[in-house]
Amino acid sequence: MNNFKFSVSYRNNVIYERIFDADCYNPIVRQMVNIKDLVPEIRKILQKIMSIPTQRLTNDYYVGLNKQNNPITIKIDDLRDKKLSHRFQYLKDKHKTSTSSIKDKNINKNAIDNNLSKINDKYMIVVSLKDNSTELFYKKNIQVTNDSIIDVQAKSNIAFSKIKQIEFVEELQFDFSLYLNENYIIQRKFTVFNFNPESILSEEFIKTNNEICNIIKNHIKKADIDAQHMDYEIMCKHDMVYNDLKSLSQEEKKKLFKMEYSYN
Repeated sequence: MNNFKFSVSYRNNVIYERIFDADCYNPIVRQMVNIKDLVPEIRKILQKIMSIPTQRLTNDYYVGLNKQNNPITIKIDDLRDKKLSHRFQYLKDKHKTSTSSIKDKNINKNAIDNNLSKINDKYMIVVSLKDNSTELFYKKNIQVTNDSIIDVQAKSNIAFSKIKQIEFVEELQFDFSLYLNENYIIQRKFTVFNFNPESILSEEFIKTNNEICNIIKNHIKKADIDAQHMDYEIMCKHDMVYNDLKSLSQEEKKKLFKMEYSYN
């Protein structure tokens, strides 16, 4: 039996995992899955859900699946009186010890330079503007003048007069992976700023990852349909039986599929 597995991890600790059937797809398609085009979308979805403030999450926290594969949740108000609270507190404590941030509303060259001297290159500078938008900078790309912050690489300039607050936030590296059985198909790292450790226990986090799995399944399904279409076209155009088709490599199939014939 073949299975795909999608997982999200933090420092080699799996925080989400879902397994779904791979035998329902063409063996060739199954062995040649390519989801590189989906990476930016998946990364963006995960970054968004994992930085949602607690007040915007529901009061339900995910604890597992029942026999019908439906999620079991528990009210956060009841969490304090149960053993699960130890796990919840552990995640919060781990987050506190692994990251820190400096918030500063003193927008001037000396204050910014002083805070920059306290951080290493793993930090990002999150600039909150008065129009409620946000700009992100890497420390190595920042240049500070008497009245603005300059991103040397992006060649952008933000005047102090437009800035509401500057926060210096350590990058938190997560990764998501897709496997066929125990073999990597793809693994990508992504950074979450303003990570909320409570988000990964939320029902929203589980639903979001289930949606990502559905996106991946639809992508594989489309590739499977396209492969079947190619096989059908080759057999029709070249008057080929299925057993002969099976002996062809993917490259040979592509060449035959692209051939143009005149039927006049």
